[in-house]
Amino acid sequence: MRLRIFWCWIFLFSNTIAYAQSVRITEISPRKIGIEEEWFEFTLQSDIPIDISNWKISNTKSTKTFLEKKDDLITPIGITMYTGSGSTVDENQLVFLLPKSTYFTWRKSPISLTDSGGTIQILNADNEILDEISYPDTKIGTQDGEVYSEIWNRKSDTEVFPLIYRTNDSSLRHTKGIENDEYPASTEDIEFFISEISPDRDTEIGSDFIELFIQSANTSPINLRYLEVKHNGTPLMFLDSDFWAETGDFIVIQTNGNSTGFINSLNPYFISTDKKDGISAGSGNVEVILYSGTSREKTEDFVCWKNGDLSDTETIRVEKNVLAKNWSGDCIDISKLISNESIARNTSYIDTNTKDDFFRHFNGSFGQENISQNHTPIAKIEVQGGLKIFKGSLNFTGDKSTDPDGTQDIEAYLWQVNGVSCPDENANWHWKNNCEMESVRINPDRIYFDELGTYAVSLTVTDFSGTIDTTTVTIEVTEEGINPFYLGSGSASSAFSQATKKWLEKELSQSQKNILPVYDSSYGKASDDFFADFLIHVDIEKLQNVVFSQTLSHFHSYEPPVIPLFQRDKFSEKQKHLIAKNIGFIFLE
Repeated sequence: MRLRIFWCWIFLFSNTIAYAQSVRITEISPRKIGIEEEWFEFTLQSDIPIDISNWKISNTKSTKTFLEKKDDLITPIGITMYTGSGSTVDENQLVFLLPKSTYFTWRKSPISLTDSGGTIQILNADNEILDEISYPDTKIGTQDGEVYSEIWNRKSDTEVFPLIYRTNDSSLRHTKGIENDEYPASTEDIEFFISEISPDRDTEIGSDFIELFIQSANTSPINLRYLEVKHNGTPLMFLDSDFWAETGDFIVIQTNGNSTGFINSLNPYFISTDKKDGISAGSGNVEVILYSGTSREKTEDFVCWKNGDLSDTETIRVEKNVLAKNWSGDCIDISKLISNESIARNTSYIDTNTKDDFFRHFNGSFGQENISQNHTPIAKIEVQGGLKIFKGSLNFTGDKSTDPDGTQDIEAYLWQVNGVSCPDENANWHWKNNCEMESVRINPDRIYFDELGTYAVSLTVTDFSGTIDTTTVTIEVTEEGINPFYLGSGSASSAFSQATKKWLEKELSQSQKNILPVYDSSYGKASDDFFADFLIHVDIEKLQNVVFSQTLSHFHSYEPPVIPLFQRDKFSEKQKHLIAKNIGFIFLE
């Protein structure tokens, strides 16, 4: 008898110590979904037998023992034991020798689990609390026509985290009877932001994309399950299963119109979406949400941009995020957006949630560190004619100017002669057309030099970052220089290469009216020169009363030299336009 009493004393004393240290409520399902009743789960672990028949469960308002008495029959109250392998065994008694941690749950909770949040306790026969945990208001709703609810998993001694449960979705379920899932990252666990957005991608380079960056995390790796990205308020991507990433990883979301899914599983992670119309190049925004769909849902980052004014809908969405302190100030201006450009940020900087975090990234770099740097453009002038000319006009073009960041980075061109874009009425040069219009074109129409002398023609190119480069050519207008209007045969020098003459010959031969016997009227004999029949020799006296075309109408004091001029009626209107534009020849009226 003494031995039996001693053993019972040891058992009860040891049992109290063992279960006080090993009882843990691990999962709570407060809502009924479909045919599944509300339930909760706890674990036990002990090296000696444990009798739980007199234990109690409580919601702090009502308490029940683990045994239920109906008439003269005493049975467990629907408890199910899950072994370490996950298999279940219905127990007719509640005394266990547990070789390892074992899960216990109910087919239906014997105590009411309040939907709006509550506390669950497990007590021993002496009403000592062995474990307790509180859970918050449990979210329930409908998504894609299917009812879902939150299931609370134990994260720490005082905290639970939600899993989304759907009865018909195997990827969104509870972990009843097995070890709890790794909980998804919350805003307290991670520093995670939008690092780059490219809304106007050239399809030859790739599709529009959104790039996310994990700047820091309190664990490594970290689970991004339930991460959602929205574009203009519409879901673009949702991670419904475990997705592990580490500090320093990039996630690139591509709007390539293909079926959704992962392209690869290495940093950078590429995720394809079925959005065919890409990222908005007008006004738009992107929102990154952690724990999306749960009661712990929170926006981790928000970025907005605009091209002109925001729409009323976008204004409301931006104001909502400003109020939530996800954004501050004005949206990023993309009114001068160029193809393949992105708005990007340096990933090592602190996120201030303002447009100042971002810079113009002219060629984009998805999945890579965004480097805020700009190269100086290179201005280049090409003169369509010689650098020494008679009084007259020349064409200039800046289309050979370049930029190491891409020619599309050049925003503006500015032409000046002797340091001035628009000459006054006393100047010795002028534009053929309006100076405000011509002086900022990449390929302006002609500049006229009214007097002999030296002229400095400069071109300044400016990129979208405001960096400039200027180059200058010197034009010498002299009576002894190259005659830019001469294309006849002979020893006279010409401002035009053989390549130019070949171009003209090709253009002129397109018209039937130009296919004539070649005859040099000045010499009264046939000529081998293709251009001879298009020229007429005149002298100054015969030209005194001749009215020239608009080419010379701006400076009446001009006295043409005794040189051949093209006969106007030999050319079609298209040919005259091409010749005047590309070379600047004078036509006889």
